[in-house]
Amino acid sequence: MRYLMFVIMTIVLPMAVFAGGDMKLVPQGDSGFKIEYDSKGFFDSGSNLSAYNYVFFDGEDNPELFMSTLSGNADKYSADLLLSQKPYYVISKVVAEDGKTDNNFRKFFLFLTQNQQIPQNYYLRVALFYMGSLPEQCRLDIDYAAAESYFREELKKYPNNLQAEIGLLSLLFDIKKIGQKEFASKLEAILKKDFDKDDEATVKSVSRAFKMINQSDAADKLEQIFVTKHPKSKLAEEKMLIKLANAPSRDEFVNIAKSYFQQFPKSDGRLKIFNALISAYLQNGKYQDLKTLFSGLEGVPALVKLAIAGRLIEDPNSYKEADLAVRVSEARSILASIESDLLSDQVMPKYCSPQEKDKAIKNLSLSYNFTLAKSYVAEQNYTKAIEFFDRVWDSNQQYDAQFYELYALSLFELNKMNEGLLVLESAATHIILTDKLEEKFKEKYTTINSKSDAEFATYLDNLLLKNKDTRMKTLSSYELDNTINAGSLKTLDGKFVDLSDMKGSVVVALLWSSWCGPCQTMFPIYNDLYDVYKESDDIIILSVNIWERTDQETDLNNFLNEAEVDFPVLTDEAAFIPKNAGISGLPMTLIFGKEGNLKFKIQGFSGDKQFMADVLDRVEYLLKK
Repeated sequence: MRYLMFVIMTIVLPMAVFAGGDMKLVPQGDSGFKIEYDSKGFFDSGSNLSAYNYVFFDGEDNPELFMSTLSGNADKYSADLLLSQKPYYVISKVVAEDGKTDNNFRKFFLFLTQNQQIPQNYYLRVALFYMGSLPEQCRLDIDYAAAESYFREELKKYPNNLQAEIGLLSLLFDIKKIGQKEFASKLEAILKKDFDKDDEATVKSVSRAFKMINQSDAADKLEQIFVTKHPKSKLAEEKMLIKLANAPSRDEFVNIAKSYFQQFPKSDGRLKIFNALISAYLQNGKYQDLKTLFSGLEGVPALVKLAIAGRLIEDPNSYKEADLAVRVSEARSILASIESDLLSDQVMPKYCSPQEKDKAIKNLSLSYNFTLAKSYVAEQNYTKAIEFFDRVWDSNQQYDAQFYELYALSLFELNKMNEGLLVLESAATHIILTDKLEEKFKEKYTTINSKSDAEFATYLDNLLLKNKDTRMKTLSSYELDNTINAGSLKTLDGKFVDLSDMKGSVVVALLWSSWCGPCQTMFPIYNDLYDVYKESDDIIILSVNIWERTDQETDLNNFLNEAEVDFPVLTDEAAFIPKNAGISGLPMTLIFGKEGNLKFKIQGFSGDKQFMADVLDRVEYLLKK
């Protein structure tokens, strides 16, 4: 037994080890660690690797990034991680010089470094990690089973932790392990207990619990008492944001927004409020009123002013009775006022890497110069426009479709045909071309080079192969390796289907519901995807209907006939898949590997061409493994 305790105290092991690389964190003194990493062939031998360590200290809501350069040979690497104090948690991933990342299939390498005198909420936070509470840079893939395990671990150590009790009970209800009656009964019992009414996390948890059993008055009273006593708290901010969302008029919205900016001058939520104000004024052509409002506010971010300038240039209705010349003049005046603030305005969280900070600054500079370029394109002053395009142009960088389109247009208008073609060539190797951009590319290429449509198609195919090769190299960073119990699914005629019987094939499953508008938008392209693979023995395309509302009857057969759906439809009435795969929104596309594990998630719908490319890439990637 003493030997076992020695091992626990001297080597901090990750919570789970999966395929891919493996990492250990070996304590060195009070607050130092030695990182030991075995890539297991994930990276090429001799790769230049760095460990990105997201470190949580006592009292900090977010982690701080510490980067360690790994040294070694073959697959074995090591590095030192020296900290000023002992951390609570370390979440690590390994990144190569070319950007390839071992994030342990989105599970990351999670180390719990407190092993004596475990404080209250220690395991609770880990449970919340597994429910998506981390920043994107180190966000673990949602794992409800792991979350449940850590909620229970917290309650073993601290049985009276109300936040953990409510969290566990809510999770069990959400994943259908307990029913409505049991949930309500146990929640009412928990809410009779005493708790610290000055602890914000507990107050918020108890308030949500009251609302779940339809006791909103009790929740509102509890929140109001806390907010009155703690006016600068996050809960106070949330309450004010709710007031903003429910403001009955624009004037009332503006008044609440002014109070918000005064009360929470450095809040991360400011940008949303500023953007809402921009929309509220400019969609009604009231630029002058917006200008007056902002002149009375301190600390308006450069990014917000940049958004106003862009809107003035592109939207003729943003400034009533002002012609293009006036709108462009106003936009340039705004841009001139923020030029010196572009660099100092960027305050990045401590968990951002130097590369992310450099990218943010670069993107802000790009937006600034692109907005200026657009102002000259609007005036058909293409020579001046190109001056600003050239400031940020890099043929190896990716831009959005509008940047490529307007830059190429400016070059073509000045009879710089070959330069314009090179811009469109770069677009084809970096983004999924829009139909408009592809048509413009074909028109110019065939005319300038006296080529046929067929010759252009061959030329474009070669460029798209380069694009695809780049995309394929990044897929490993998004790959999962999760075992999912899908439960018993049913066909529309009542036959039971088990996804585990489909092992040996790559399975693509669209999760959808009849009330989900974006899901219905996807149906035509999903029909096309089904047509691509319906004769294949290696790929199965299907869909799973989930979360149908119980307050209205939906005849799925009639609904699907009207929607003209060709792809197979299964139903998951018990919501096994979203429960076990950590799904919280629709539409969601899941892609399972040949061994049956969940390998990729595609959240939402980003357009026909992008979605098709995303699925085809991932299917091809899995077929080659």
